[in-house]
Amino acid sequence: MKKDPLWGVLAFVVIAVTVICCLVQYVVEVRKLELASRNPVVLRDLNELGKRLDTSIKNRVPPQVEVAGTATFEQPETMTPSSLPTQLERCVSAQKLAELRKVTRQKDKLEARFRTTVLGIEDSVSYVFGTRTRNWPHTSAAIGYEMITLGNWESARRHLWAAVDVYETYDPTQCKIALGQLAWLEDDPEKAARLLQLSCQGEFHLPYPHNSENLAASQLENAYTLCKETDSTALAEHYLERLRKDYPIQAKEYEGSGRIPLSGNP
Repeated sequence: MKKDPLWGVLAFVVIAVTVICCLVQYVVEVRKLELASRNPVVLRDLNELGKRLDTSIKNRVPPQVEVAGTATFEQPETMTPSSLPTQLERCVSAQKLAELRKVTRQKDKLEARFRTTVLGIEDSVSYVFGTRTRNWPHTSAAIGYEMITLGNWESARRHLWAAVDVYETYDPTQCKIALGQLAWLEDDPEKAARLLQLSCQGEFHLPYPHNSENLAASQLENAYTLCKETDSTALAEHYLERLRKDYPIQAKEYEGSGRIPLSGNP
């Protein structure tokens, strides 16, 4: 009896799919090993990062934008008065972090897992085969943000730091957004405070001034919220004062939504 050629085609497809799946699994595992091998960040690393960010801010021209709006803050040396504490009172516990950031609806979890799977494959293939483009750190950062919603703090840290390593050289704005989120994941109160400081320093560059101002205000609000959650009163008051002084319009909006206390209230 003559064999149906469709069986041969089907067998070839099955073999090809199996090989592709094995290859994808391999590159994903290679990427995981690379992320896990990264040396832990120490305070000196953050201080050096701050210096590099300042240099990048002065020389940066936003890619693919002809006229970029800029929101300007105080420079790092005057940003935090010496009388302020150099560390948070404590870090956010994993339980509290899960209450604040982790998604609870099963549908949201499934969607987040699907996105991280797709993004993880893209990130791993780009890394292993050297096809990284300017969008590559965005992929790594997106995985980090999704991992926060899934409660996978360690994976979130690894991917966000991988994004920071690239962002610092050409996109300080995105770098500081990632640093603001890393402060929530940090288990060292001194490093967490330094991460907040870096996340709010210098200039932010987005295509329009209004967007830059909104982002600058949201970074200060993020710093205030973390300090408030960790009972770091002096630092919380510092960031809240800066927010109200430099961005009064956004501060009023935050007051209306309950994200910050009303003026005159503690």
